[in-house]
Amino acid sequence: MSKVANQQRKFYNFLKKHELARTSFTQKQISDATGYSLKGTVRAKLSRNEWDKVLARKSENRYISKPVSHLSLQEFMARLSTKRGIGTVNKGPISQSERLLKQAKDNYTLSLEIYNRPSLENRIQAFTLIHCAAWEHFFKALISSKKGKDAIFKSKKSGRTKGLEECAKELLGQNSKVFRNLKLIIDLRNTSTHHILPELSAAYSPIFQASVINFIKLWKKEVSEPLLPESSLGLMSLTTGETEIKWEAVKTKYGPDLVKEIESTINAVIQEIEDVKDNEFAISFAHTLRFAKEGEEDFTIRQLIDGEKLVVHKNAPDHSNELLSKMVIEKVNERLVDELSDGDLKLLFPNSKTSPPSMNSNDWSAISTDQKWKSGNNKFHREHGVINRSTYTIECVHWIVQKLKDEPDYLPRVKAKYNKSRKKK
Repeated sequence: MSKVANQQRKFYNFLKKHELARTSFTQKQISDATGYSLKGTVRAKLSRNEWDKVLARKSENRYISKPVSHLSLQEFMARLSTKRGIGTVNKGPISQSERLLKQAKDNYTLSLEIYNRPSLENRIQAFTLIHCAAWEHFFKALISSKKGKDAIFKSKKSGRTKGLEECAKELLGQNSKVFRNLKLIIDLRNTSTHHILPELSAAYSPIFQASVINFIKLWKKEVSEPLLPESSLGLMSLTTGETEIKWEAVKTKYGPDLVKEIESTINAVIQEIEDVKDNEFAISFAHTLRFAKEGEEDFTIRQLIDGEKLVVHKNAPDHSNELLSKMVIEKVNERLVDELSDGDLKLLFPNSKTSPPSMNSNDWSAISTDQKWKSGNNKFHREHGVINRSTYTIECVHWIVQKLKDEPDYLPRVKAKYNKSRKKK
């Protein structure tokens, strides 16, 4: 290991130690711990702000470490590098990639501002158009920076630049979840204008939310300057502003034919979200506003001091009370396998073809119908009217497990009743 690399390794360990201990340090302590010359290196680097990505001044001669413990040594060394990269300050003429980055940043911010302005009835259409423009400018900035300014054109003769979908395939790959997410938004953008209606936000908001996060993650990876100031982080959380859809009112407003298209689109998107189940494809944020003492917050969103990492901090929301029926079945089976023998499981599920024997969707339907959980909101069930979906609580799992253990004949009874009622229909 070279002398410089060895000093950087010592500097990395020194900063990690003070970050974890939350202690400050002096210029001399940096020099003593790393072997850097106090006057020739430490003071020079600090005066030129060359270490501003890894430490911050606390007082006249005391400093604190910025978050570096999540970085590898190689990533830390890259932060110390003074080589110019995309997005860094350039005192010469602005390049094509820098101009495109500026447009991408402006369009990204504008798309968030528009979406979070519920008074705009056509905000879905406006967000889709401007957000796609942000992605297209960003992709072209990256292509221009990495492959040269002519690489954004289909051909030199045509003078036409590549479209958003073509750029996305080139940089993300067609099988990427980020590409799949963006493709859904591109398809919506390309839909006839009169079909992009406010009611679609009920289904598309998780898609939009994932795209917003995907954008900033890629930006942080590729660009040295921050995308948003810390004070603007709240913009990243998109809200639908929707209440439960009143289909009769929508039918009166748009007519029966268009209502069928809206309902079909919403159901198709919701089904795709459930099939993919990946945060790069769709993210749902539940918003609840309440007064809370310090330390009782459900969660906070903050940006680390170096502006490089977005963190959801403190008490993350408990998703154990947002279970789909398939997830309830999985959790019940996990509990039963842990608590019962294979013999007991065979008695509970004599017709099961799995090993070990397990509860299936027919068992679940029989139990939930018998208990009438879907008849309304209760401690076991919640109806999400706006997206026409039911979720269940962890209490539901506990109840089923205990019921099956206490009353082994319960399931055969309710299944017989349920299957008989289905045959009558």
